[in-house]
Amino acid sequence: MSTTATAPHSPAEDDIEHIALDEDYVLTPGFVEKVVDAADDGDGVKLRSLLEDLHPADVADLMGFLTEQHRAVVVVWLPPELLADTLPELDDSIREEVLERVPHLTLAEALQELDSDDAAAVVEDLEDDQREKVLAAMPEVDRAAIESSLGYAEDSAGRLMQREVMAAPQFWNVGDTIDHIRKQGEELPELFFDIYVVDPLNRPVGGVPVSQLLRSARGTTLTEIMEPVNEITVDQDQEEVAYIFEKYHLISAPVIDAAGRLVGQITVDDIVNIIQEENREDILRLAGVADEDRGSSV
Repeated sequence: MSTTATAPHSPAEDDIEHIALDEDYVLTPGFVEKVVDAADDGDGVKLRSLLEDLHPADVADLMGFLTEQHRAVVVVWLPPELLADTLPELDDSIREEVLERVPHLTLAEALQELDSDDAAAVVEDLEDDQREKVLAAMPEVDRAAIESSLGYAEDSAGRLMQREVMAAPQFWNVGDTIDHIRKQGEELPELFFDIYVVDPLNRPVGGVPVSQLLRSARGTTLTEIMEPVNEITVDQDQEEVAYIFEKYHLISAPVIDAAGRLVGQITVDDIVNIIQEENREDILRLAGVADEDRGSSV
């Protein structure tokens, strides 16, 4: 059964050109051809219609199928939010190429749609002059968060973490917390699994899974239902963090500074990226050993 890239609004729209993925979740040749034709024709309206409901991971796959010339056209017509979510998904070489073609004002707008960890990863890949222009065009709060992330060592938890985090004081109850979440809206992390309970010095004392929060009565205090948390320090190596996540089956963990204060969180999607990178390095290392073995046997 095929997966549709857009939700059909009428039978006329349920056209073969909108069938983007096959049953194995791979972009169909027919869909890629439609994108190429629209790019060749400079038909931005058609491109946006084809792309706007694709998942960012599928847009990243699409970029890998296209030539540099076609990518240059497609990236212009990606909505800012979709462009933002796609950039972290791209292969490094393609991301560098795409970033060179995106105007700094467009990129600054797109990065504001990302959590701070993903935004910092994109900014890190920019050339110095482009980085300065992009950061200068961003709101002060967003710029400060990115610059703070880039201030940590490259393979540290501080570089990996996102600064957006849901924290609540010890004296709050479930009702207080739910009301706060509703009021904060877009100010909250795009994805979070736990509410971290903090003392007056902003040090984590426990965590409440969102599922537990929703099952509890409004008058229940957070300290009654909170669980111990595995704290990560900002200077811990990312591979060590990945080991902790794997060993304790974590989906998120608070990150603390030298004073024990909550400064961010790491979620399981960040860890998946680390594990994939480690596996890639292991494969390359093994390939290198294999090449050496073949060379020595001649």
